[in-house]
Amino acid sequence: MTTVDAVTEPSWRDSVRRRLRAYGTPGTSRIIGIDLARGLAVLGMFVAHLGVSEAFDWGTPATWQDLVNGRSSILFATLAGVSIALISGRRTPLDGLELLQARTRILTRAVLIFAIGGVLEYVGTGVAVILPMYALLFVVSLPFLRWRSWQLFTLAGVLALVMPFLQLVLTLLTGDHFATSAFMDLLVSGVYPGMIWIVFVLTGLGVGRLDLGATRVRLILAGAGVLLAVVGYGLGAVGDAFSPEPPAGSSSSYPESSDDYIEGVQPGEIDFDGLVCDDYGDGSVSCYPPDYYDSEEPVEEEPSLADVGAALGGLLSAQPHSGTTTEVMGSTGFALCIIVLCLFAASWRPSRWALYPVAAVGSMALTAYSVHIFAISFLGEAAYENNAMAVVFVVAGLVLCSAWAVTVGRGPLERFLAHVSRRTASFARAGAEASTTPSLESQQQKSFGEPQK
Repeated sequence: MTTVDAVTEPSWRDSVRRRLRAYGTPGTSRIIGIDLARGLAVLGMFVAHLGVSEAFDWGTPATWQDLVNGRSSILFATLAGVSIALISGRRTPLDGLELLQARTRILTRAVLIFAIGGVLEYVGTGVAVILPMYALLFVVSLPFLRWRSWQLFTLAGVLALVMPFLQLVLTLLTGDHFATSAFMDLLVSGVYPGMIWIVFVLTGLGVGRLDLGATRVRLILAGAGVLLAVVGYGLGAVGDAFSPEPPAGSSSSYPESSDDYIEGVQPGEIDFDGLVCDDYGDGSVSCYPPDYYDSEEPVEEEPSLADVGAALGGLLSAQPHSGTTTEVMGSTGFALCIIVLCLFAASWRPSRWALYPVAAVGSMALTAYSVHIFAISFLGEAAYENNAMAVVFVVAGLVLCSAWAVTVGRGPLERFLAHVSRRTASFARAGAEASTTPSLESQQQKSFGEPQK
């Protein structure tokens, strides 16, 4: 063994031991329970993007996989608010120059995350990438960094009631005029409409301002989470009961084989007598009865009770990504319960170590999320063949993130964001100090320019 090897090997082993000893040690900068919750959110999005499941039903265990749909991304957004609280002072909001630095760090992270999200959208996987909206919410949170928890929870509650209806009104008013607008898609009409999802970030920001180590605080959060989930999903069940049932035999799943497709009618079996046919010159022909396009005055009908019930059912439905008040309530409650459970799990040493791989994923959530999007792009259609691929992604994420956390530490994208945001914050500090420090000339004028009294 060379001298270099003799020096390098113990040093590498020492760094691994140091990281393992630091995991869960009181006084470290990381809250393991939050990492656990964030890891569950990322792994849940893996399954949501790759898995195939029927609509959730408590009585059918085979459908329980559907729990990750919508709820994982909402948990992820809620934890974004907790992260913002940790950056900006935890229980005591920062002020003055430190607040300026925190806002600079958050804004820098938002810009970088938005750029990373743009790259992930460019690869064209068909997955609704959450990062651009995530970055937008970082920016929107800046005016609320000095608010107290009760103020943040109050505002989140008001917005949860108002924003879903406002989104519906904006969607009806704008119609297709802004269908191609990236801003409108990000804020109003996308899969993750920012005007609604700000509720989750404000809730998370309020949670991050609390003493998360106190059992009393955790129990209060758990009680609030259960209450919100019961009320939200309970009203959602009522709304779904009023909604029209899908046609018998219909399914949202893709057919498993070509045998599942219904064969069309063969051309030789069609009676063309009395039909008008248009030949488009490219081999396609359209045939229809002569009076097919005859205009008739529409008959106005009064809305029936069934129509009214269906409309109310749609407003109350708590289905994933429905954007209703009931979904916001139920999913926020679900997120709070998961966060509390993870905080308790991290407090007990055996469960904390058993869940180390999940915490490792959560400690480098941005890297894990980005890599899984690139992996889906590389695999193409093979990524969606069956649920086995979702299991492969989850296991690979747990193993690779654990190995990286033990041997290297912080994830590469997390390290990059931390470095750049710290540098920009230092520039902001230097600029602020320069603008507030009197020049030498002004100091001399103040000291010697006036006669002593």
